[in-house]
Amino acid sequence: MIGRSTNGSILRNSYVTGDINGSYYVGGLIGWNDSSTVQDVYALTHVSGDTAIGGLIGVNNFGTMRNAYAIATTSARRAASETVGIPLDGTYSGIFGGSSADVTNPFTFIDAGWDFGGVWGKSRVGENNGNMMLRSFGGTFYDNYVRLSGDTTKTYGDANPAISGITLDGVGTSNVSLAWGSAVTTRTSAGSYAYAAPNVLNVSSSSGATWLDYGSGTLIVNKAPLTIAANDASRIYDGTRFGGGNGVTYSGFVNGEDASVLSGTVVYDGSAQGARNAGHYSIGASGLSAQNYAITWVDGTLTINRATISAITGITALNKSFDATTTATLDTSAAKFVGMIAGDDVMVATSIGNFTDPMVGRDKRVDITGLTLGGADGGNYILGNSTATTTADITMRPDVVTCSSYGAGSSGICGTIAPNPALDVGRNAAVPLEIVAPVSGAGQSAGPITFRTVRCQDGGNGGQPCRTQDTAH
Repeated sequence: MIGRSTNGSILRNSYVTGDINGSYYVGGLIGWNDSSTVQDVYALTHVSGDTAIGGLIGVNNFGTMRNAYAIATTSARRAASETVGIPLDGTYSGIFGGSSADVTNPFTFIDAGWDFGGVWGKSRVGENNGNMMLRSFGGTFYDNYVRLSGDTTKTYGDANPAISGITLDGVGTSNVSLAWGSAVTTRTSAGSYAYAAPNVLNVSSSSGATWLDYGSGTLIVNKAPLTIAANDASRIYDGTRFGGGNGVTYSGFVNGEDASVLSGTVVYDGSAQGARNAGHYSIGASGLSAQNYAITWVDGTLTINRATISAITGITALNKSFDATTTATLDTSAAKFVGMIAGDDVMVATSIGNFTDPMVGRDKRVDITGLTLGGADGGNYILGNSTATTTADITMRPDVVTCSSYGAGSSGICGTIAPNPALDVGRNAAVPLEIVAPVSGAGQSAGPITFRTVRCQDGGNGGQPCRTQDTAH
């Protein structure tokens, strides 16, 4: 187009197409640019020669180049380039070659500072094969060049987010309005949606035609939170092992949905599985999934309550000699537990036995208190009654000769022993004494009672005789 440009010359608002051939310093626009300015130009050409071959300029020597692009092929023996064959000292700004840049996208140039409001444009009917054009040569151009950026998010089931979350930049952004398309509703499934996808965004312009770069931004629909809680369960200890669960409860469904949108089957786990003994255990659950829900699982609690042993039978008391106390010794080896599960290991851990009084007698009542349970399974039961009764005898001590009874007959202390006012008592012996009053109205008198005390010295004291003393009462 120009062989050589020198001394501050300016080449502006120009383009070239076709084939250009030469030998040295051959360019689509200028062969040799020396201290001159080249601005707002482009070349769609094939340039060939021997040396210093460029799609725009063969040699640029201290020249200034701004806002130029070339879609060119070159062939040369040496020093060939799609833009400048030999770029010497100079100023370069906004220079693009079609083999290394997307020259069909206006923002390739807008981002480099090119004027798309008055100088450059892109045909909205496909002129120049979709490449950028100079407005001064005419054409059917877009008026607005708008690019979108920034992700937006929403949660499944929620209302659509504000469209203001999307940033617009470029030329004529004030003329452009955005709205969510028909593909974005409360039922839009969780996932990521490019703004350029069908019916995601509606773009309208209040003035002129708009070329839109949707950018890489997306609408992100997050899963709605759904809580699935394992239901609590309770039972009374029965000796068997627990398995499974007691169902689950859902919280968080949206859009009128229910468990029918979930996939899978509930699987129960946790310490409750196989639990047998009374106590508290966790019931875990899992196994369900959903496209539109983020599931949080909450454990339930299994409570195994203790069974009731209503009574303990079969405890016996040992007979004992009179010792002036009510304490009874118990034998729990044959104890029976009313309400115990067959096969369980339960025993009496503690027990206290007491006669109702300390006196000699047969088949005397023994009260049993303080009963508690032991054994491997004792902790699985509670006692409905911690008391019981039995009977046992209190007999005379071996060092007591007998029981002395006087008067009208026998009674509780001496039992059926007949009255014997002349009964001897052993040395240092403690003897119960019973005085039985005569039957009322019998016309009898018991008469006085004489207590005889005999004191004898030890045989080693010279064999002195015993002394006897009678006392009448």
